[in-house]
Amino acid sequence: MELNLKFKTPKTISIVSLRIMEELTTGIFPPQSIEIWGKTSVNGTFKRIHVLKVPVPKETRFHELYAIDVKFKPTIFSELKIIAKPLEKIPQWHGAKDKRALLLVDEIFLN
Repeated sequence: MELNLKFKTPKTISIVSLRIMEELTTGIFPPQSIEIWGKTSVNGTFKRIHVLKVPVPKETRFHELYAIDVKFKPTIFSELKIIAKPLEKIPQWHGAKDKRALLLVDEIFLN
């Protein structure tokens, strides 16, 4: 999943939250990583601000919706790019082992 946001006026942001669905029995896993990229000026280039590596579940658990917070030093953005990478290989304990997991994001919050 990749989302690009361009702001009319620069915004100070220090937390990006992705609300995800996790339903391991059907192959819906949390992302393996979330990258935050940004431009601090309109004519600037994108720079990677932060990378969060998300732990892979070690066993099946009840499905749920929850937020993953990516926290970083407050930064003024003219543009923001969020890249959430699906889990490349479902773990060996799962019936669909070695297949690519699904990633479902239903909301994104910027603070």
